[in-house]
Amino acid sequence: MRGRIVFLTFLIAASFTALYAQAKDTTPAQRSVSTQSVVLSPATGDVSSLYTRSTLRNIFAPLSTFVSKRTSSISVQPAQTESLPQSDSVPQGTTRLAAMVDHVTFQDTTEQFSETEKTRIDTLLAQAFAKFPAPFVDQLSTLTLKKSRTGSRGLAGANVMILRTAGVTDPELVAVAIHELGHVVDMGVFQGNMERGASTFMDGKTPVYLGDTSLAFYRLSWSTDTTKLRDAVPQDFVSGYAQQDPFEDFAETFAMYVLHGERFRAIAEDNTVLRAKYAHLRDMVFEGREFSGIDGIDANTDTTFRPWDVTREPYNTEVFRLASFR
Repeated sequence: MRGRIVFLTFLIAASFTALYAQAKDTTPAQRSVSTQSVVLSPATGDVSSLYTRSTLRNIFAPLSTFVSKRTSSISVQPAQTESLPQSDSVPQGTTRLAAMVDHVTFQDTTEQFSETEKTRIDTLLAQAFAKFPAPFVDQLSTLTLKKSRTGSRGLAGANVMILRTAGVTDPELVAVAIHELGHVVDMGVFQGNMERGASTFMDGKTPVYLGDTSLAFYRLSWSTDTTKLRDAVPQDFVSGYAQQDPFEDFAETFAMYVLHGERFRAIAEDNTVLRAKYAHLRDMVFEGREFSGIDGIDANTDTTFRPWDVTREPYNTEVFRLASFR
């Protein structure tokens, strides 16, 4: 994750084609977990994320590896999302994202983007990215918006992000972009030191080197990139998907911290691991910034509840649109 991904400008389209060919069209599931069994029920869409520091790849693992049977129960319910109010228009031909990201591409597939769609999506994501500390967004060099109704909703590496826009609501698109930005921060902003040696965590074939800020977060629930701590339980994670590996754990927790601050603080009250994860995001990532008023989840609900996917949880889109995080 710290060996940065380099995309040559003139190879963006070809690189994306190769990337997408690697990513299997996998449909995740919502999960209800008990000590006796793992019950899977089909759900549509996914949050596949490319997180390798050296090469981009799809990270879906067998569904059976996502959840532990050591918990009493975690109920999973589908989220209802609301439509985001239309963003303020910008002059035609003005790409606000281009002021933040070196290379922005709207990629037509089976459907074509209209100029109105391009402007709306551009403004929507530019408004979202503008809320984050500049180094987070500056790390992102290539952003591809793909108009397709199939495949992964989001992919990201150390300095590249690909988002699928068709069949995705505006609030969901923003949430997925925030999740993927979490990968960019984790893989690209925070770097270890090769001279200090390798940690027990591997990003594909590339070690995560000692001195990497993210290692302290990983070690709260993981002993290696594929192995949880022996005493880790599902309640130690903000979502079912966060249990896949330490990199998804970071990205889901990043999205939870921003969009569901009240809920995160509520579930962390009785869980020392989540309390430590919250503190890591607050102190080591956001430098003391905390978020309130965006959460669309009642913080007083059952604190044993964990969604399967943070990006599908409702949030107050108007508060988010008007908020300033800097």
